[in-house]
Amino acid sequence: MSAPESPDPVRSPSLDPRAEGPAFELKFLVDGALAARLEEGARRLLAPDPFGDAAGAYHTTTLYLDTRERDVLHRSPGFRTRKYRIRRYGLTTQVYLERKTRREGRVAKRRSDIPEADLAVLAGLPADGAWTGRWFHERVLRRRLAPAALVSYRRTALVGPAGGTPMRLTIDRGISGVPCDQWRLAPAAPPAPARAILDASAIVELKFLVSVPRLFKDLMTEYRLSPAAVSKYRLCQQAWQAGAAARGATRA
Repeated sequence: MSAPESPDPVRSPSLDPRAEGPAFELKFLVDGALAARLEEGARRLLAPDPFGDAAGAYHTTTLYLDTRERDVLHRSPGFRTRKYRIRRYGLTTQVYLERKTRREGRVAKRRSDIPEADLAVLAGLPADGAWTGRWFHERVLRRRLAPAALVSYRRTALVGPAGGTPMRLTIDRGISGVPCDQWRLAPAAPPAPARAILDASAIVELKFLVSVPRLFKDLMTEYRLSPAAVSKYRLCQQAWQAGAAARGATRA
């Protein structure tokens, strides 16, 4: 693999202000051993995310929103391309309100950060016009969204430039989830302990702005990566539904 120019700290391509359109994101579901080899190979050419620890890793907690009828889960008309979620990195008290739009493999995000204490606003009436999260709250009310699942995992992020634009490789491990109906990033009384939803597997994502960087092409070839449609929210819901079905069969 050919090495890119020396990488600088960069943000996610889907949030980069230089972007002239949505970013590309390719997802791969791989086993733990392959994820370790891929990470070792990528580290020779990419730098750790400066916002993580020395290895570029950090803990991520995401609260996914859905309707009571689970329109997002079932990809109902009007709910197929956009997800609304609330995310926290590490143990900070700052959280991010995020809308993610995906169309034909391209991703655009809108995001605002607020103090975690402000999440209480989302459970009430429309917020004051000066509030940073008002745009998010308006859409939550309009689309009848509410907390549906809380998913946690450890992310390793490696970054670098690709022809003057950012590229980013992430590996998510230890993914677990639990149903959640509360506007908070740690439910006060979860219905049950969080359940592992991918066992020893990991989700790899390659993110870039224009065309697939040469480095990513080399990685996909060397490690025989095949893109997969995978959603942490959907995996969480499926795991809990399967568990409920299994418990019902046992009682029967």
